[in-house]
Amino acid sequence: EIPSITETTPLIQCNNNYILAPIDQGLLLIHQHRAHTSILYKELREQLTNTPAVTQPLLFPEVIELIEKDLETLQILLPDLEKLGFVLEQLSPLAYTISGVPALLGQRNPVVTLLQVIHDVQDTEQSLHAQWQDTMTLCLAQQMAIPQGKTLSKMEMYDLVNRFMENNPSRHLPNGKTILSIINYDDVQKRF
Repeated sequence: EIPSITETTPLIQCNNNYILAPIDQGLLLIHQHRAHTSILYKELREQLTNTPAVTQPLLFPEVIELIEKDLETLQILLPDLEKLGFVLEQLSPLAYTISGVPALLGQRNPVVTLLQVIHDVQDTEQSLHAQWQDTMTLCLAQQMAIPQGKTLSKMEMYDLVNRFMENNPSRHLPNGKTILSIINYDDVQKRF
């Protein structure tokens, strides 16, 4: 079971990648990028089924040029990408314009993001639509999450930890990567 964190729990950012909190059992280490990825992954999965995404129109549309294999993958993913807030229009046989992106994408490059999604889906070699959706939403969540190495204020740390804990926290992302770890006090004691 994952322990709760209160407003009186001191939080410390370590190496601009981890949030450390003392708890009854020991020390709680949270990988901040992966915790944010987990939050965004669940939000994106919800957008695919229920809530439409907020689209941010681009002042200057971007063009994504593709090879045939990437084009086929994009065309399969297109309906889901549109539900997530992307606005794409075919420009030529191997190119699309991107005129809108999910608001959560922020200042990230939409061409690089879409190519990463396409390649991640291709790398998984999955054939079921639901598996593509999992891979696509996880990739997008990773691209949208706070970057690794970002310094967070105390308020940002508390907000991230609280949102993660409220979001049915799991210790791992869908790809198996660890989000949080508890180092119990017995293990700490053994080091001294």
